[in-house]
Amino acid sequence: MDKKIPKKPFYQKHWKALSAGSVLAVLLGYWLVFGEVTKSYTLKKAHSRLVVVKKGEFQDFIPVRGTIEPRKTVFLDVVEGGRVSEILVEEGTIVKKGQSLVRLTNEQLLLEISNNEASVARTLNDLRSSKLNMEFNQLNQRQNLLSLHFKLREEERKLKRSLVLIKDGFISEEEHLKQQEVYQQTKNEFELKQAHFRRDSVFKLTQLADMQKSAQNMRENLAFVRKRLDNLVIKAPVDGELASLELEEGQVINYGTRIGKVNNLDNYKLRLGIDEHYIPKVSKGLRTEVYYADSTYEGRLRKIYSEVKDGKFYADMDFIGKSPAKVQVGQTARVRLELGEPMQSVLLPKGSFFNATGGRWVFVLDPATGKAHKREIRLGRENSMYYEVIEGLSPDDQVLVSSYEGFEKVEEVRFE
Repeated sequence: MDKKIPKKPFYQKHWKALSAGSVLAVLLGYWLVFGEVTKSYTLKKAHSRLVVVKKGEFQDFIPVRGTIEPRKTVFLDVVEGGRVSEILVEEGTIVKKGQSLVRLTNEQLLLEISNNEASVARTLNDLRSSKLNMEFNQLNQRQNLLSLHFKLREEERKLKRSLVLIKDGFISEEEHLKQQEVYQQTKNEFELKQAHFRRDSVFKLTQLADMQKSAQNMRENLAFVRKRLDNLVIKAPVDGELASLELEEGQVINYGTRIGKVNNLDNYKLRLGIDEHYIPKVSKGLRTEVYYADSTYEGRLRKIYSEVKDGKFYADMDFIGKSPAKVQVGQTARVRLELGEPMQSVLLPKGSFFNATGGRWVFVLDPATGKAHKREIRLGRENSMYYEVIEGLSPDDQVLVSSYEGFEKVEEVRFE
Protein backbone atom coordinates (compact mmCIF):
# COMPACT_ATOMS: atom_id res chain seq x y z
CA MET A 1 0.00 0.00 0.00
CA ASP A 2 1.07 3.52 -0.64
CA LYS A 3 2.39 5.43 2.39
CA LYS A 4 1.78 9.12 2.75
CA ILE A 5 5.05 11.11 3.02
CA PRO A 6 4.71 14.20 5.23
CA LYS A 7 5.95 17.58 3.93
CA LYS A 8 9.23 19.01 5.37
CA PRO A 9 9.08 22.29 7.30
CA PHE A 10 10.13 25.42 5.43
CA TYR A 11 13.35 25.92 7.44
CA GLN A 12 14.48 22.35 6.63
CA LYS A 13 13.68 22.68 2.98
CA HIS A 14 15.59 26.02 2.57
CA TRP A 15 18.25 25.60 5.25
CA LYS A 16 21.15 26.48 2.91
CA ALA A 17 19.63 29.79 1.88
CA LEU A 18 18.73 30.61 5.45
CA SER A 19 22.31 29.86 6.58
CA ALA A 20 23.83 32.09 3.92
CA GLY A 21 21.42 34.89 4.81
CA SER A 22 22.29 34.59 8.49
CA VAL A 23 26.00 34.89 7.71
CA LEU A 24 25.40 37.95 5.56
CA ALA A 25 23.25 39.49 8.28
CA VAL A 26 25.97 38.95 10.86
CA LEU A 27 28.61 40.45 8.59
CA LEU A 28 26.38 43.42 7.80
CA GLY A 29 25.72 43.98 11.48
CA TYR A 30 29.44 43.78 12.28
CA TRP A 31 30.21 46.32 9.57
CA LEU A 32 27.44 48.61 10.81
CA VAL A 33 28.65 48.36 14.39
CA PHE A 34 32.41 48.30 13.92
CA GLY A 35 32.98 49.67 10.41
CA GLU A 36 32.68 53.24 11.47
CA VAL A 37 35.07 52.56 14.34
CA THR A 38 37.80 51.49 11.94
CA LYS A 39 37.30 54.70 9.92
CA SER A 40 37.09 57.03 12.90
CA TYR A 41 39.36 57.15 15.92
CA THR A 42 39.18 59.22 19.09
CA LEU A 43 42.53 60.45 20.40
CA LYS A 44 43.28 62.22 23.63
CA LYS A 45 44.67 65.65 22.94
CA ALA A 46 47.35 65.15 25.58
CA HIS A 47 48.67 62.20 23.54
CA SER A 48 48.69 64.05 20.24
CA ARG A 49 51.10 66.47 18.64
CA LEU A 50 49.76 68.99 16.17
CA VAL A 51 52.19 71.17 14.22
CA VAL A 52 51.71 74.06 11.79
CA VAL A 53 53.02 73.84 8.23
CA LYS A 54 54.95 76.96 7.29
CA LYS A 55 56.76 78.59 4.39
CA GLY A 56 60.43 79.09 5.04
CA GLU A 57 64.05 78.47 4.05
CA PHE A 58 64.82 74.78 3.78
CA GLN A 59 68.40 74.00 4.72
CA ASP A 60 69.44 70.69 3.25
CA PHE A 61 71.80 69.27 5.87
CA ILE A 62 72.34 66.12 7.89
CA PRO A 63 73.82 65.76 11.39
CA VAL A 64 76.85 63.47 11.62
CA ARG A 65 79.56 62.67 14.12
CA GLY A 66 83.20 63.45 13.43
CA THR A 67 86.30 61.97 15.01
CA ILE A 68 89.31 64.27 15.48
CA GLU A 69 92.42 62.99 13.71
CA PRO A 70 95.78 64.58 12.88
CA ARG A 71 96.00 66.22 9.46
CA LYS A 72 99.28 64.43 8.82
CA THR A 73 100.52 61.10 10.16
CA VAL A 74 104.05 59.80 9.50
CA PHE A 75 104.67 56.09 9.91
CA LEU A 76 107.82 54.62 11.44
CA ASP A 77 109.30 51.87 9.26
CA VAL A 78 112.51 49.99 10.05
CA VAL A 79 115.27 50.83 7.56
CA GLU A 80 117.86 48.45 9.06
CA GLY A 81 116.78 45.30 10.86
CA GLY A 82 118.10 44.20 14.22
CA ARG A 83 117.32 43.42 17.85
CA VAL A 84 115.66 46.05 20.06
CA SER A 85 118.22 46.93 22.71
CA GLU A 86 116.62 50.06 24.19
CA ILE A 87 113.30 51.91 23.94
CA LEU A 88 114.04 55.56 24.66
CA VAL A 89 110.54 57.12 24.42
CA GLU A 90 107.11 55.89 25.51
CA GLU A 91 103.86 56.14 23.55
CA GLY A 92 102.00 59.44 23.88
CA THR A 93 105.19 61.49 24.31
CA ILE A 94 105.63 64.74 22.38
CA VAL A 95 108.81 64.35 20.31
CA LYS A 96 111.00 66.62 18.17
CA LYS A 97 112.23 65.89 14.68
CA GLY A 98 115.46 63.87 14.84
CA GLN A 99 114.91 62.75 18.44
CA SER A 100 116.07 59.17 19.10
CA LEU A 101 113.20 56.79 19.83
CA VAL A 102 114.59 53.24 19.67
CA ARG A 103 118.09 51.76 19.60
CA LEU A 104 118.82 48.52 17.71
CA THR A 105 121.83 46.20 17.61
CA ASN A 106 122.94 44.10 14.64
CA GLU A 107 126.24 42.23 14.97
CA GLN A 108 126.03 40.86 11.44
CA LEU A 109 125.71 44.39 10.12
CA LEU A 110 128.72 45.51 12.16
CA LEU A 111 130.81 42.69 10.68
CA GLU A 112 129.58 43.46 7.17
CA ILE A 113 130.36 47.15 7.54
CA SER A 114 133.81 46.36 8.93
CA ASN A 115 134.58 44.15 5.91
CA ASN A 116 133.30 46.82 3.53
CA GLU A 117 135.46 49.46 5.18
CA ALA A 118 138.54 47.24 4.87
CA SER A 119 137.73 46.54 1.21
CA VAL A 120 137.22 50.22 0.45
CA ALA A 121 140.44 51.12 2.27
CA ARG A 122 142.39 48.57 0.19
CA THR A 123 140.89 49.87 -3.01
CA LEU A 124 141.75 53.46 -2.11
CA ASN A 125 145.32 52.43 -1.29
CA ASP A 126 145.58 50.67 -4.66
CA LEU A 127 144.36 53.81 -6.37
CA ARG A 128 146.92 55.91 -4.55
CA SER A 129 149.71 53.45 -5.50
CA SER A 130 148.62 53.49 -9.13
CA LYS A 131 148.62 57.27 -9.09
CA LEU A 132 152.11 57.38 -7.61
CA ASN A 133 153.40 54.87 -10.17
CA MET A 134 151.86 56.88 -12.96
CA GLU A 135 153.43 60.08 -11.73
CA PHE A 136 156.81 58.35 -11.28
CA ASN A 137 156.65 56.91 -14.80
CA GLN A 138 155.80 60.29 -16.25
CA LEU A 139 158.71 61.86 -14.37
CA ASN A 140 161.10 59.28 -15.88
CA GLN A 141 159.79 60.04 -19.35
CA ARG A 142 160.41 63.75 -18.80
CA GLN A 143 163.98 63.04 -17.70
CA ASN A 144 164.61 60.81 -20.74
CA LEU A 145 163.16 63.48 -23.01
CA LEU A 146 165.42 66.12 -21.46
CA SER A 147 168.49 63.91 -21.92
CA LEU A 148 167.58 63.23 -25.50
CA HIS A 149 167.03 66.94 -26.10
CA PHE A 150 170.48 67.68 -24.63
CA LYS A 151 172.04 65.05 -26.92
CA LEU A 152 170.24 66.54 -29.95
CA ARG A 153 171.75 69.98 -29.24
CA GLU A 154 175.16 68.42 -28.86
CA GLU A 155 174.91 66.62 -32.20
CA GLU A 156 173.68 69.83 -33.81
CA ARG A 157 176.80 71.67 -32.64
CA LYS A 158 179.01 68.85 -33.95
CA LEU A 159 177.31 69.07 -37.35
CA LYS A 160 177.90 72.82 -37.52
CA ARG A 161 181.62 72.34 -36.73
CA SER A 162 181.75 69.59 -39.35
CA LEU A 163 180.50 72.01 -42.00
CA VAL A 164 183.28 74.46 -41.15
CA LEU A 165 185.97 71.75 -41.04
CA ILE A 166 184.96 70.19 -44.36
CA LYS A 167 185.22 73.60 -46.07
CA ASP A 168 188.74 74.05 -44.74
CA GLY A 169 189.61 70.46 -45.70
CA PHE A 170 190.30 69.25 -42.18
CA ILE A 171 187.85 66.33 -42.39
CA SER A 172 186.70 64.08 -45.17
CA GLU A 173 183.30 64.03 -46.80
CA GLU A 174 182.62 60.63 -45.24
CA GLU A 175 183.10 61.92 -41.71
CA HIS A 176 180.80 64.86 -42.43
CA LEU A 177 178.10 62.53 -43.75
CA LYS A 178 178.37 60.32 -40.68
CA GLN A 179 177.95 63.33 -38.39
CA GLN A 180 174.95 64.44 -40.41
CA GLU A 181 173.33 60.99 -40.09
CA VAL A 182 173.94 60.88 -36.32
CA TYR A 183 172.29 64.29 -35.95
CA GLN A 184 169.27 63.27 -38.07
CA GLN A 185 168.84 60.03 -36.14
CA THR A 186 168.98 61.86 -32.81
CA LYS A 187 166.48 64.42 -34.07
CA ASN A 188 164.04 61.74 -35.27
CA GLU A 189 164.36 59.89 -31.99
CA PHE A 190 163.68 63.11 -30.03
CA GLU A 191 160.59 63.98 -32.09
CA LEU A 192 159.25 60.46 -31.70
CA LYS A 193 159.79 60.50 -27.95
CA GLN A 194 158.23 63.96 -27.73
CA ALA A 195 155.07 62.85 -29.62
CA HIS A 196 154.83 59.73 -27.46
CA PHE A 197 155.15 61.85 -24.30
CA ARG A 198 152.31 64.16 -25.44
CA ARG A 199 149.99 61.26 -26.21
CA ASP A 200 150.91 59.57 -22.97
CA SER A 201 150.31 62.78 -21.00
CA VAL A 202 146.80 63.16 -22.43
CA PHE A 203 146.04 59.50 -21.66
CA LYS A 204 147.41 59.79 -18.16
CA LEU A 205 145.37 62.94 -17.48
CA THR A 206 142.20 61.07 -18.53
CA GLN A 207 143.25 58.04 -16.51
CA LEU A 208 144.01 60.23 -13.51
CA ALA A 209 140.58 61.90 -13.71
CA ASP A 210 138.93 58.47 -13.86
CA MET A 211 140.97 57.33 -10.88
CA GLN A 212 139.98 60.42 -8.89
CA LYS A 213 136.32 59.86 -9.76
CA SER A 214 136.60 56.23 -8.69
CA ALA A 215 138.22 57.31 -5.45
CA GLN A 216 135.38 59.78 -4.83
CA ASN A 217 132.77 57.07 -5.50
CA MET A 218 134.59 54.81 -3.07
CA ARG A 219 134.51 57.47 -0.38
CA GLU A 220 130.79 58.07 -0.98
CA ASN A 221 130.11 54.34 -0.81
CA LEU A 222 132.08 54.14 2.41
CA ALA A 223 130.04 57.02 3.85
CA PHE A 224 126.82 55.27 2.79
CA VAL A 225 127.96 52.02 4.39
CA ARG A 226 128.81 53.83 7.61
CA LYS A 227 125.42 55.54 7.52
CA ARG A 228 123.76 52.15 7.89
CA LEU A 229 124.99 52.21 11.47
CA ASP A 230 122.99 55.41 12.03
CA ASN A 231 119.86 53.57 10.88
CA LEU A 232 120.13 51.34 13.92
CA VAL A 233 118.87 54.34 15.90
CA ILE A 234 115.25 55.01 14.89
CA LYS A 235 114.48 58.74 15.09
CA ALA A 236 111.35 60.88 14.93
CA PRO A 237 110.77 62.01 11.31
CA VAL A 238 108.70 65.08 12.32
CA ASP A 239 107.65 67.08 15.36
CA GLY A 240 104.54 65.64 16.96
CA GLU A 241 103.09 62.99 19.23
CA LEU A 242 104.39 59.43 19.26
CA ALA A 243 100.95 57.90 18.78
CA SER A 244 102.02 54.25 18.84
CA LEU A 245 105.17 52.19 19.26
CA GLU A 246 104.62 48.45 18.98
CA LEU A 247 107.95 47.14 20.27
CA GLU A 248 109.39 45.20 23.18
CA GLU A 249 113.05 45.09 24.28
CA GLY A 250 114.80 42.02 22.88
CA GLN A 251 112.39 41.80 19.94
CA VAL A 252 113.94 41.08 16.53
CA ILE A 253 112.52 43.19 13.71
CA ASN A 254 113.24 42.96 10.00
CA TYR A 255 113.76 45.57 7.30
CA GLY A 256 110.53 47.33 6.29
CA THR A 257 108.60 46.44 9.47
CA ARG A 258 106.16 49.17 10.56
CA ILE A 259 106.63 49.77 14.28
CA GLY A 260 104.56 52.89 14.98
CA LYS A 261 103.55 56.36 13.88
CA VAL A 262 104.01 60.03 14.78
CA ASN A 263 101.06 62.41 14.56
CA ASN A 264 101.79 65.96 13.47
CA LEU A 265 99.74 68.10 15.86
CA ASP A 266 100.04 71.37 13.94
CA ASN A 267 96.79 70.70 12.05
CA TYR A 268 93.75 68.51 12.63
CA LYS A 269 90.98 67.07 10.51
CA LEU A 270 87.66 65.39 11.22
CA ARG A 271 86.84 61.89 9.92
CA LEU A 272 83.06 61.89 9.30
CA GLY A 273 80.96 58.73 9.27
CA ILE A 274 77.99 59.27 6.87
CA ASP A 275 75.04 56.96 6.20
CA GLU A 276 75.38 55.23 2.82
CA HIS A 277 71.95 56.62 1.84
CA TYR A 278 73.61 60.00 1.19
CA ILE A 279 76.38 58.77 -1.14
CA PRO A 280 74.86 60.43 -4.28
CA LYS A 281 74.53 63.78 -2.46
CA VAL A 282 77.98 64.05 -0.88
CA SER A 283 80.87 65.55 -2.83
CA LYS A 284 84.17 67.30 -2.13
CA GLY A 285 83.92 70.95 -1.12
CA LEU A 286 80.62 70.72 0.78
CA ARG A 287 80.40 73.13 3.71
CA THR A 288 80.19 71.94 7.32
CA GLU A 289 79.65 73.44 10.75
CA VAL A 290 81.41 71.81 13.72
CA TYR A 291 80.07 72.16 17.26
CA TYR A 292 82.85 71.57 19.78
CA ALA A 293 83.25 72.79 23.36
CA ASP A 294 80.41 75.33 23.07
CA SER A 295 81.96 76.89 19.97
CA THR A 296 81.20 76.67 16.25
CA TYR A 297 83.85 76.14 13.56
CA GLU A 298 83.58 76.08 9.78
CA GLY A 299 84.98 73.42 7.52
CA ARG A 300 84.80 71.80 4.09
CA LEU A 301 85.02 68.22 2.84
CA ARG A 302 88.45 67.51 1.40
CA LYS A 303 88.39 63.80 0.65
CA ILE A 304 85.69 61.13 0.29
CA TYR A 305 86.39 57.42 0.73
CA SER A 306 84.38 55.19 -1.59
CA GLU A 307 84.41 52.10 0.62
CA VAL A 308 81.20 51.41 2.55
CA LYS A 309 81.52 49.66 5.91
CA ASP A 310 78.69 48.78 8.30
CA GLY A 311 76.27 50.93 6.32
CA LYS A 312 78.52 54.00 6.37
CA PHE A 313 81.10 55.67 4.21
CA TYR A 314 83.71 58.15 5.41
CA ALA A 315 84.97 61.59 4.46
CA ASP A 316 87.75 63.89 5.71
CA MET A 317 86.92 67.47 6.65
CA ASP A 318 89.41 70.32 7.03
CA PHE A 319 88.81 73.37 9.22
CA ILE A 320 88.49 76.76 7.53
CA GLY A 321 89.98 79.64 9.46
CA LYS A 322 90.18 79.00 13.18
CA SER A 323 90.20 75.48 14.61
CA PRO A 324 89.82 74.12 18.16
CA ALA A 325 92.86 74.96 20.28
CA LYS A 326 92.86 72.08 22.76
CA VAL A 327 91.80 68.74 21.33
CA GLN A 328 92.79 65.14 21.72
CA VAL A 329 93.06 62.67 18.88
CA GLY A 330 90.03 60.38 19.03
CA GLN A 331 87.61 62.92 20.48
CA THR A 332 84.26 63.32 18.71
CA ALA A 333 82.32 66.41 17.68
CA ARG A 334 78.86 67.12 16.30
CA VAL A 335 78.90 68.20 12.66
CA ARG A 336 76.22 69.67 10.42
CA LEU A 337 76.93 68.68 6.82
CA GLU A 338 75.18 70.88 4.25
CA LEU A 339 74.09 68.92 1.17
CA GLY A 340 72.88 71.90 -0.87
CA GLU A 341 72.12 75.60 -0.93
CA PRO A 342 69.18 76.89 1.21
CA MET A 343 65.91 77.53 -0.71
CA GLN A 344 62.34 78.63 0.04
CA SER A 345 59.99 75.66 0.56
CA VAL A 346 56.87 74.50 2.39
CA LEU A 347 58.11 72.93 5.63
CA LEU A 348 56.53 70.19 7.74
CA PRO A 349 58.12 69.58 11.17
CA LYS A 350 59.36 66.04 11.64
CA GLY A 351 57.46 63.48 13.72
CA SER A 352 57.03 59.78 14.38
CA PHE A 353 54.09 59.54 11.91
CA PHE A 354 56.66 58.96 9.16
CA ASN A 355 57.46 55.48 10.50
CA ALA A 356 53.95 54.25 9.65
CA THR A 357 53.20 56.20 6.47
CA GLY A 358 56.59 56.69 4.84
CA GLY A 359 55.46 60.27 4.21
CA ARG A 360 52.67 59.25 1.81
CA TRP A 361 49.72 60.59 3.88
CA VAL A 362 48.96 62.54 7.06
CA PHE A 363 45.99 63.68 9.14
CA VAL A 364 45.21 67.36 8.62
CA LEU A 365 43.05 69.24 11.16
CA ASP A 366 39.82 70.86 9.97
CA PRO A 367 39.43 73.98 12.17
CA ALA A 368 35.66 74.08 11.53
CA THR A 369 34.93 70.59 12.89
CA GLY A 370 37.92 70.08 15.13
CA LYS A 371 38.60 66.73 13.42
CA ALA A 372 41.67 65.60 11.47
CA HIS A 373 41.14 63.96 8.08
CA LYS A 374 43.47 61.71 6.10
CA ARG A 375 45.18 63.42 3.15
CA GLU A 376 47.61 62.16 0.50
CA ILE A 377 50.87 64.15 0.36
CA ARG A 378 54.30 63.97 -1.27
CA LEU A 379 57.52 64.85 0.59
CA GLY A 380 60.94 65.68 -0.77
CA ARG A 381 64.16 66.29 1.10
CA GLU A 382 64.56 66.22 4.85
CA ASN A 383 66.88 67.45 7.54
CA SER A 384 66.97 66.93 11.28
CA MET A 385 64.00 69.31 11.83
CA TYR A 386 61.79 69.45 8.71
CA TYR A 387 60.46 67.61 5.69
CA GLU A 388 60.23 69.51 2.42
CA VAL A 389 56.61 69.34 1.17
CA ILE A 390 56.25 68.87 -2.58
CA GLU A 391 52.47 68.69 -2.72
CA GLY A 392 49.39 68.05 -0.54
CA LEU A 393 49.96 70.66 2.17
CA SER A 394 49.87 74.46 2.37
CA PRO A 395 51.25 76.94 4.88
CA ASP A 396 49.15 77.23 8.08
CA ASP A 397 47.78 73.68 7.74
CA GLN A 398 47.76 71.90 11.10
CA VAL A 399 49.08 68.34 10.86
CA LEU A 400 49.03 65.51 13.39
CA VAL A 401 52.62 64.23 13.47
CA SER A 402 52.55 61.94 16.52
CA SER A 403 52.56 58.16 16.09
CA TYR A 404 50.13 56.64 13.55
CA GLU A 405 50.52 53.09 14.78
CA GLY A 406 47.23 51.21 14.13
CA PHE A 407 45.83 54.04 11.97
CA GLU A 408 46.04 52.17 8.66
CA LYS A 409 42.22 51.98 8.20
CA VAL A 410 41.41 55.23 10.00
CA GLU A 411 40.04 58.05 7.87
CA GLU A 412 39.20 60.53 10.62
CA VAL A 413 40.67 61.39 14.01
CA ARG A 414 38.61 63.01 16.75
CA PHE A 415 40.13 64.73 19.74
CA GLU A 416 38.91 64.78 23.35
